[in-house]
Amino acid sequence: MALQDFITQIWTKSTGRQLNSPEDDWLLGPIGDSDLQINYADKIAKEDNLYLDENSLESGLMEDDFFFKTESDLKIDPKILDFYQKTSNYNFGIEASWNPFFKIFSNLLQLLFSNRLQQLNLPSKSADLNTSLISSILKLKNKSDDKTVWTIWNRKSAKTQKLIFSGIYTFCKIKDKDFFKIIFPLPNGNASVLLEKEILKDGSLVLKSNGKKFGESGFYFVLKDKKDQFYGRFVKTMHERLDLKFNNDKQQIDALHQFSIWGITFLKLKYTIKEKVN
Repeated sequence: MALQDFITQIWTKSTGRQLNSPEDDWLLGPIGDSDLQINYADKIAKEDNLYLDENSLESGLMEDDFFFKTESDLKIDPKILDFYQKTSNYNFGIEASWNPFFKIFSNLLQLLFSNRLQQLNLPSKSADLNTSLISSILKLKNKSDDKTVWTIWNRKSAKTQKLIFSGIYTFCKIKDKDFFKIIFPLPNGNASVLLEKEILKDGSLVLKSNGKKFGESGFYFVLKDKKDQFYGRFVKTMHERLDLKFNNDKQQIDALHQFSIWGITFLKLKYTIKEKVN
């Protein structure tokens, strides 16, 4: 195990909280081995007796629209809903912009975690990501009824061929409130981001992780120790915000993904999302 993984796990256990079932089950998810391999999907499939279904036609991050239903009359733009339900039908362009004062942070992130684990693999050079993305959707399904258990979304740079993001996309519920959840398996645990939704009057979508305490939206570390006990740590300094709006003139979805720490935005990712032409 790498030293940085050991330190992260000690920090999570010593400063976090012990997770108890069933009240903390919303935070649980797939975990990695002590020596994490890039293709963690095979490990999950083997352990849970699932089969892999990759890049099927009209394969999406979600398979119904329950998450976007609201009690008000505000409705999500159907083009944005279609993207989430049929993600494999879309092409992606991306532009990255680092806050110059956080260049050292980006290089440190690459050195300690991203290059080795192929997780949270944010670009350290903006020019490396001003390109198109190669996107693939992988479904892990039950062999008995073909129901999807986990959805994995991989994205790599068409320019560098490097994997940029690889996450497990799912949902969780805390006290009757639904959250969009992304899980990144790590050695003996995982990192998870919980996002809450806001649908604007024009149908645009905002996903944000601006919680202030454990049990709210935000960034979490989870650790499984040698006694199979789970620990969770809420990282209140880390926040994300994703704005999606359909551009009728260009017939595309424009998305802005912002990452911040201590209230300061350190990375902006601008996406153009266009439906593939048959």
